[in-house]
Amino acid sequence: MAIFKAVRQADVAFDSDSPDGVPDRMADIYSIKTPVVVVIDAGSNSFRLAAYECAGNSYHPLNEVKSNPELAKGTYKGNRALDSHRMQQAESVLEDFGKIIQDYIEEDRDVTVHALGTAAIRSVQHTQVGRDFLHKAEQKLGHTIQVITGRREALLTGMGLLYENPKARGVFAGIGGGSIELGAINKQGRVINPSVIDEGALSIHEEFKRGRNPRDVLFEALEQTDYKKGKTLRITGGDWRAVARVVSGRIHGIEVSREFPHGLTLSADKILEELGGFGQITLAELTAMPTRVAERAGRLWTSAEALRVIVEYLEPKEVIFSNASIREGVLYARIAGYDVTRLTSHPVKQEQSSSPARVVPVPRASKQAPNFRTARAASPVRLAR
Repeated sequence: MAIFKAVRQADVAFDSDSPDGVPDRMADIYSIKTPVVVVIDAGSNSFRLAAYECAGNSYHPLNEVKSNPELAKGTYKGNRALDSHRMQQAESVLEDFGKIIQDYIEEDRDVTVHALGTAAIRSVQHTQVGRDFLHKAEQKLGHTIQVITGRREALLTGMGLLYENPKARGVFAGIGGGSIELGAINKQGRVINPSVIDEGALSIHEEFKRGRNPRDVLFEALEQTDYKKGKTLRITGGDWRAVARVVSGRIHGIEVSREFPHGLTLSADKILEELGGFGQITLAELTAMPTRVAERAGRLWTSAEALRVIVEYLEPKEVIFSNASIREGVLYARIAGYDVTRLTSHPVKQEQSSSPARVVPVPRASKQAPNFRTARAASPVRLAR
């Protein structure tokens, strides 16, 4: 709409002497530069930058870059101290992200940055080491990093699911490197009861190496929640998406799904059957699979076991795997007019007349220069029960 408005205001007249009949003042129109919104998820396992062109309530992906400093690796319930080498790696990643943002600024773009720190940073933010790390990280990035609570992380996870599918209802669970976010979406399309379990893919695996079964770790935490059973369960998070690739591949009689099977829908009995056989897959087999699986091979069994516990406890009628994340949650909040920096709950009053614009996902990039190509969104996959 902004471009059409500019055309009207310019009152462009075609010049017969111009090459190909191009308007003399068309350069003014092409010089219009849409704002850019950058969302950074500084997670416990991976750091991601997602950049979008913003035109009203529409977000068009420019680039997505991912790196895996595994900031929370080696941490567990009794020890949340971060490794100094991994903190340095994280700082280096953020410095690279800062350069990408600066490129947009130098293009005379209006750039808004939402940089969010999650479980790993959250666990040390009140220690001297944590404060020093956060200060250095912000200097490298060139922007403030907002360390969000586990509740807000869960809230944004649910909003990300609504951004992806405004009709999403039921309960949800998302796994990160240092925590698991839980919540529900009620009949009115509001995220309710957001909560967090302070154990994630990295810390659960570390607990397992120290002799503690993931089932014990999670059942203790789940018993403190109060989510209705028998609802649709929506699953997100990198490790569980990797599990979905393997499960989908096994169901289709292939080694692994090359692409994430967004929308993969299974009955509770079917997913439990597949997760039960996950331990039969060898480490060598997992390591030989595509990158998104191979990079998690060493801990994927414990992540699969954690998902099995979630499904057993919540007894859902069906399980749906999703590509949504807190990055999409930030976009949902912006579209709805919420202040992302102050968000503590999903407001009761909201516009229901129109669905949030859906972003087209871009190919996942890792340690690469900006990628401006876009890809067609994958169609949801529903399998027979």
